Amino acid sequence: MTGNELVALLEKNAMPFHLIGSVTDGVIAALSCEGRLFTVMRGEVISRVAVDALVRRNQKGPYIPAGGDALWPAPEGTNLGYQYATGVWRIPPGLACTIYAVTRKSENCAIIETDVDLINADGLGVPTHFRRECAIQRIETGLRIRTVESIVYIGTHSHSRQECLLAPWSLSQFDVSQGCHVVCPAASPKSLWDLYEPSDSLRSEHDGLWRFATEGTTRYQIGLGPDVSWIELHLPDRGLCIRRHAELLPTGLGYTDIADAPPNVKPETRDTRYSIFNGNTGFMEIEAAGGCPAIIEQGSELRMVVTTEFRRVSSITA
Repeated sequence: MTGNELVALLEKNAMPFHLIGSVTDGVIAALSCEGRLFTVMRGEVISRVAVDALVRRNQKGPYIPAGGDALWPAPEGTNLGYQYATGVWRIPPGLACTIYAVTRKSENCAIIETDVDLINADGLGVPTHFRRECAIQRIETGLRIRTVESIVYIGTHSHSRQECLLAPWSLSQFDVSQGCHVVCPAASPKSLWDLYEPSDSLRSEHDGLWRFATEGTTRYQIGLGPDVSWIELHLPDRGLCIRRHAELLPTGLGYTDIADAPPNVKPETRDTRYSIFNGNTGFMEIEAAGGCPAIIEQGSELRMVVTTEFRRVSSITA
């Protein structure tokens, strides 16, 4: 899909959007689609675009992830997660139905913001303000995108991490096929764990790098700890490398468990900096996660800075 085709699709379905940069090299922010950010490079939309999700956005039915890069609240599951307030998995309506406003803009940067009222699986109401600041920089081989992800707690009651766990979580989706994989610096074995079924057969270590097969056929998810400095998706069929680097957390914030665990269990003591999700329907996600303070109170800002670099390369070993 081209940048022009994505813009035409959004316009046809009366979905507001904001363009950062250009439809040739830039980011298209879909303001009524969870504020998702779609990267365009040399006229081609690099991010996954789920057309059915955009067309059906305001219709009742099963949730379809729309692609692009989304800001979600973590954790997903456990008694403190935000996808199990009704006992079954669902995207919070406050997030799915919100419309972001563009509050600041220039040619190569924009800030989009919205309020989202959340409810965790314990039934605690968590009013929040979501803010995404996206800036693009053209580099010789492609694009560098710096995104400041921020969730501000705007409730009046203070809560400890044991009753209100909240962190920003950036999920960037891509279509994948045979030979696609993710690499990252190998670290302590304790810095890697499975969030679903074991993935041992799909990962390996070579030349100081962990390698994960992400072909979009076997569903698994891996958590990576703070010792892992970056993750990089290789798309050999498209001649693309996509590296994500999440800055270490500001003082006062601690990493969290983001797992999609049942709502009757408590979060584990896992510090998640990155996550890799491989679906079984032809797409995957390279994810970055932020942190939460010991006490969350009115005005607490949960901030995470993520740089994603999109590079065209002459060859990639599948």
